Amino acid sequence: MRTYLQLIAALIAFATTAPAGAQTPYPAVNATARIVSSQLLVYAGCQLGRAPEVGIWPLQGDELPIEDASAVAFYETVYAALNATKPDCVSFVDGAGGSGAIRYFMTVGTGGEARTRVDEAFRDVEFIVTLDIFDRGGRIQADLKLTDADGTTVAAPPAFDVPDDFVATSCAAGAIPLNRAVRTAARNLLERAPDLTGLVDQGGRFADTDETPSFTAYFSRLMVDALTEHASDVLTGRSVRLAEASALNEPGVYALSYQYWPCSDGTATEVSAKLRTADGQTATWRGKVRLDRLPGWIDVFPPEPEPAVERVPDPAPDPDTDPVPVAEADTEADTDPEPTGRAEPEPRTAPEPRAFWSLSFAPRTADVGDVVSIVADIAESCEPFFLDLTEAGEGQVVPLDVFVVEPRTDGGAHYRVDTSTPVGLKITPADTKGVHYVGYVCTPGGAFPDTALLREIHGGFTKGVLRRTDPAEGAVFWFERYVIR
Repeated sequence: MRTYLQLIAALIAFATTAPAGAQTPYPAVNATARIVSSQLLVYAGCQLGRAPEVGIWPLQGDELPIEDASAVAFYETVYAALNATKPDCVSFVDGAGGSGAIRYFMTVGTGGEARTRVDEAFRDVEFIVTLDIFDRGGRIQADLKLTDADGTTVAAPPAFDVPDDFVATSCAAGAIPLNRAVRTAARNLLERAPDLTGLVDQGGRFADTDETPSFTAYFSRLMVDALTEHASDVLTGRSVRLAEASALNEPGVYALSYQYWPCSDGTATEVSAKLRTADGQTATWRGKVRLDRLPGWIDVFPPEPEPAVERVPDPAPDPDTDPVPVAEADTEADTDPEPTGRAEPEPRTAPEPRAFWSLSFAPRTADVGDVVSIVADIAESCEPFFLDLTEAGEGQVVPLDVFVVEPRTDGGAHYRVDTSTPVGLKITPADTKGVHYVGYVCTPGGAFPDTALLREIHGGFTKGVLRRTDPAEGAVFWFERYVIR
């Protein structure tokens, strides 16, 4: 079933009324914090004399794709940005119960003493901010979410790349311990294959080869054990059995396979694991795994190939003793005149391609329940920020995560979200009825547009100005008008 992502409200009209404190050196972090703080300003009720507390949820230690020390530093940086932009009436509460300061600690899984401490600290909070750090296709990204005490989402800015200062650049950067990686992989795969009842172990392969070093059997055993353990439920009676390949056509039977690409020094490896049914239903997981505690008898790399025997070439003929072949004899009869040919024309420099911009939206008149389509072509120089604005100045952020992004031959990018993409956008009863303007703005680093630019764009709507595609005239933007009935 397709998962539809509701557009998250971020009321643009209030975007600048949050205090402008000292910012961090990271624009993406600052922009994300401003979105969260602007929503806090709307919902916190400061103008009514209220002083709500906002809980900051600790990071999940099991899921971190970066080193713990880097996660601590990044966590503190995000908090600094939130604290610099928050409404004055709001105070933060960390998971350990200290008001106004963040003390980082990791919760292992979802239970235990750590979770109890968090629940106790958050007993009286009205809002909760969660920070998630994750690996998306090799890019270490993060996102923030603001929810109320009932769990309703208040703000969910788009994900952004974690700054390089917090992400090591070595091959092993972001790798997690082997046992933790296996548990994480098993949980993720089972979430995507909830009907798993039988498992066919097809093993693994080294990189893009058919080689199967001893690591493949070792890792397969760990994965099979983790999948069967996590899928078993004593209360419901659910269990997972190992099956033969002939059982793949049976309901709930998946084949487990994977590939891995180790770092050259063998300290870590990237693993891509897959569960697949006979009819093509697939669940995948990809992550980096540390190998520093791997038993010494496990071979991560395949054996080196035997050196090839070098063939000694035949000696060159001696012109004084060896006869010259007839085909090489120098005779006038076989000599052709040297062709003269025409002079080659001077090469002409191809003109620089013009930046190409476009945007389309459908349907132009939408009802609750309709799935909308946004298709945009954006030039190479632009990092877009997508927005949906109403005539009254309210707005919603359209997260970049929902788009399928494809490169264009001119260096630009093609953005698309519709009924055929993995994630879609659906009109909900909470969306404001009436005229809307949806589109994108080119901002430095894809950051949240500043207030002056938003006012300029919104003011132009009443004059019929929906686009500007010449960077010499100012920030590039393109919007399309539609109506929700």
